[in-house]
Amino acid sequence: MDALAKTREAKIKRWQEITLKANLELARLKKKWRLE
Repeated sequence: MDALAKTREAKIKRWQEITLKANLELARLKKKWRLE
């Protein structure tokens, strides 16, 4: 695997982590809104 492919995969993995965290945050906010 060349360096370019490695950095691209690292970027993709980081984006997946970011979107996952964002989705979890959204879910938590939605729960809060329902409770109020």
